[in-house]
Amino acid sequence: DVDVRQKCLKCMILCCFEGDALFQPHFSATLAGSVGRLFGITILYFVSASFESRVKRILLRHRKLSRGAKCRVTDTGLIVATPRIYKPKFPIKGAIKLIVWAFLFKAYVYADLGHAEYASRVAALSCPSIVGQTGAWILQPELATVLVADVFKSLGA
Repeated sequence: DVDVRQKCLKCMILCCFEGDALFQPHFSATLAGSVGRLFGITILYFVSASFESRVKRILLRHRKLSRGAKCRVTDTGLIVATPRIYKPKFPIKGAIKLIVWAFLFKAYVYADLGHAEYASRVAALSCPSIVGQTGAWILQPELATVLVADVFKSLGA
């Protein structure tokens, strides 16, 4: 009854059996294969389930680190790389700035052209196409546009 245990690079433990007596490892493992025979004893190797899950976790972390990492120094002086979290976001600040600038431009054009000229150009824009109708609806002078245009006129625009 010889219990031969040998460490392997990728496996937790190698176990063997002699004849019909099988020596199971003391942890939860699955039979991965047979290495061969040594002194009349067949050597089998078992892979720990926890080892396999740890390898999967390490490979997942490596994949995340390959997409970008943020390094920080711990209290002990160890530099630890943590994966940078990628969250695709809609650039809400940029969209708000674009809308505000478009509104200010619309108010400036309204102040520069005057009500009658601006209304005639918007009316000419409302043609049968859906794009023209949408543009005419967006460019209609509402109360906020008129108030901002009055501010621009008072500033000398």
